[in-house]
Amino acid sequence: LHSTSRRQRQMCIRDRLNINSQEFIHPGLLHSESSLKRIRELVRNEIQPAYGSFNIMRGMPEGKADYCIKGPFETISRAGRYGYTKDPCERDFNAAYYNAILWIVTGKEPHADKAMEIIRAYASTLKKIEGPDDPLCAGLQGFMLVNAAEIMRYTYTADKHTNGWDAKDTPKVENMFRNVFQPILTTFYNTKPYTNGNWGIAVTKAQMAFGVFLNDKKLYEDAIEFFLKGHDNGTLPNYVAESGQIQESGRDQQHAMLGLGCLSEIAEIAWTQGRDLYGALDNRLMKGYEYLAKSNLGYEVPFFIWKDITGKYSNWTTLGEEGMGRFRSLFEIAYNHYVERKGLEMPYTQIVLGMIRPEGPGFTCDNPGFGSLLFYLGKDLNMETYYSVTYPIKAQSVKFITAIILKDSPASKNIPQVTRLKGDDLQGVRIAKGDKITDVYLNTRADGHIMHRNSCTNVNGWDTDAYLLAFSYKKGTDPAVSKNILEWFIGYGSYVRNANESIFDSYTKKYKVIR
Repeated sequence: LHSTSRRQRQMCIRDRLNINSQEFIHPGLLHSESSLKRIRELVRNEIQPAYGSFNIMRGMPEGKADYCIKGPFETISRAGRYGYTKDPCERDFNAAYYNAILWIVTGKEPHADKAMEIIRAYASTLKKIEGPDDPLCAGLQGFMLVNAAEIMRYTYTADKHTNGWDAKDTPKVENMFRNVFQPILTTFYNTKPYTNGNWGIAVTKAQMAFGVFLNDKKLYEDAIEFFLKGHDNGTLPNYVAESGQIQESGRDQQHAMLGLGCLSEIAEIAWTQGRDLYGALDNRLMKGYEYLAKSNLGYEVPFFIWKDITGKYSNWTTLGEEGMGRFRSLFEIAYNHYVERKGLEMPYTQIVLGMIRPEGPGFTCDNPGFGSLLFYLGKDLNMETYYSVTYPIKAQSVKFITAIILKDSPASKNIPQVTRLKGDDLQGVRIAKGDKITDVYLNTRADGHIMHRNSCTNVNGWDTDAYLLAFSYKKGTDPAVSKNILEWFIGYGSYVRNANESIFDSYTKKYKVIR
């Protein structure tokens, strides 16, 4: 009887463990084994823009195998008495992730050893995450470190490499994530909503990642439940409206970008594990990206006063100006899913990527960045054919504009006609196709800085201080009359006007698109 009772107890314990465990794919966070292989092949074949993103990563201090670790620290924080740890800790965690990726891409063990050094140092030392903003610290910084650990745990093992991940590493690293990072996230979930949405999203992406790393089904499923149905600003339905407007769109643009980037990282982990969160709520995340891209490009978008969950952030009446047009490196991840995987269209996100490719680092630990390397699924941009207009005089330094027009095929006869434009303190090109003309001017008195002074010039009858000015109009109409202009683009300018009318006026220089 005694022996039978012991076996029954053992079975009960085993059954309880099975409830909280799940057969996860490993590596299985932002990167699966197949996606890591794809990244390696992109670099090996120098496929653009992935290869350009790779070159940026390996050129960064945190991407060096001889990176000098700044910690480890027993306590980390974003502010307050331990706020001094924020920057060095973020650099360390980014270095662990970059070196993990570079180990995969290059096969060079010094990169792997550097990633392992950082992971082991913090697993042996870190004891506490302190506020204020401790959910962000645990969520954002923890996410970078756990992605590095997931890669190293399954690709650099002690049975094949002298300094590889061994049996002693697993309990130490798991203990750090479960007992130092995760309690902060659990406390946030159990607290009445009190923050803007990016907090809850950051918490969710980290808990989801920890769930996979720890093979903990409950952590993973709770994170997905929160993503879809949680009572917080940081859920998909409460952060992105049907129109695409974002809960923080009226606050500023950098937080809106942070939030959307984290949502896409949640969706990418789920995709790696065989679940489609990208498609949730009729591709709601895609709508958020298109709204964000369109509004930050200067186009008109619908805007309503958001009634948030807390009631504290419901007084923004217009789009937040701060950060407008300063695009972070987080657009490739969503674009490559919706466009390359699913065959959908994201025209405004495509424009943004045309401006920022290849993507470089994320902002601090907010998002991983380097999407052109990590998530690119498109064709090799090296294979495209271009026409260009180049400056005709050899010079050491010159401000000029080069117009680049993608050619559909060698036999195409529908190529725009491009001619050079000249003026006082101006260089430009005229692109004519059918009955539509687009003039693009670069103001050689300006240098592109927002506060640059003494850059006033006249472009086709319009006074402006803009660094870059472009406008389209129908052939045969006068571009000096605003009603004839089909579309404007103003790059780093504060006004466009003449004696009769004003198109644009601002106290500070901005990017602006006016249709």
